[in-house]
Amino acid sequence: MFETGPIQWLQGFASPTVTWLMTGVTQLGYTPVYAALVLFLAFAVRLRPALFVLLGLLLNGVMTEGLKTSVAFPRPDHVVQLQTRSPAPPATFDAHGFWSLPSAETRAAVRATAGISYGFPSGHVSAAMAFCLGVALFFRWRLFLALALVWPLLMGLSRMYLGRHFLADVLGGLAVGVVAAALAARLFRWLEDPREPARQPRRLALLCGATVALAVVSLFTPSLDPENVGRLAGLICIYAGLTVKGFPVDAGGPWQRAGRFVAAVLIYLAISRLGEWGLELSGWEDQRLPVLIAAALIFIGSLLGAVALARRLRWYRAA
Repeated sequence: MFETGPIQWLQGFASPTVTWLMTGVTQLGYTPVYAALVLFLAFAVRLRPALFVLLGLLLNGVMTEGLKTSVAFPRPDHVVQLQTRSPAPPATFDAHGFWSLPSAETRAAVRATAGISYGFPSGHVSAAMAFCLGVALFFRWRLFLALALVWPLLMGLSRMYLGRHFLADVLGGLAVGVVAAALAARLFRWLEDPREPARQPRRLALLCGATVALAVVSLFTPSLDPENVGRLAGLICIYAGLTVKGFPVDAGGPWQRAGRFVAAVLIYLAISRLGEWGLELSGWEDQRLPVLIAAALIFIGSLLGAVALARRLRWYRAA
């Protein structure tokens, strides 16, 4: 599954049109796209289920980056020159069978290369699976259940065609995305159980405590990305705050929903940029604690700020 044969077979169908299509599919798998989709779901559709879709994506990010850092497997274009990408490979890959794994020597050579990103599992594929399954589960949209069977596979084909992932990376990404969505669904049922509403405050406190513990551990664990953990901590704070103060009623006309969405996008862009500038000016962009805190504050400020502004402008209308 770490052989280049399937990739070279896919690249046998190469043409300018196919490359353009595969590149377009890949571009739809980056963070700004998911940010826009989640903000649309949260402010133009329904806020509460959108937060759990976001929870699945963030759990997916923590697990994906953790696995990448832990196993440190190379990408295809790190170890062999492929048709669509031709960097200077830092190591010679020696997988000669379907079940062969990258050798310790190959992994060491990849780790020794500055600024390199690892391949297993595919973050594009895992995020696509976590998002589609999350929307299908929390919004009960069957179309997205069908998309969960198609879109992540298409994303995986694009990543293989472009020489960025092996077949094993794609399969690993599918598995991680399923696990992340399932964990988010389990937390949703645990927190939102209508049969035991009196237990929700205690369960919410336990979840907050676990998130704080994870944040502390991430400061000393290289395999835990502080930015993803900070975002996760910020989301839990948002959910806790809205649970205590009350979620807004999602009803509203088309113009109200559009206003909420546009305001949320603008606030998110402004606060994100301010956070990036703050880290750059302070010189703390490579320090784990400031990155974690900044990621959490950006999430809290963006989402709660958008809710507060929409309430102030009466863009939430009573059902």
